[in-house]
Amino acid sequence: MDDKQLQALANELAKNLKTLKISVSSIACSRKSVLRLLSTLN
Repeated sequence: MDDKQLQALANELAKNLKTLKISVSSIACSRKSVLRLLSTLN
């Protein structure tokens, strides 16, 4: 593996981490709203 390949791999990983972070926070948000919804139903 040369430097260019490593750089591309690092960029790809960074991108994936960013999208992972976004999806985790959106999951947390939706979980909160689901819990809120459940508490109003009970």
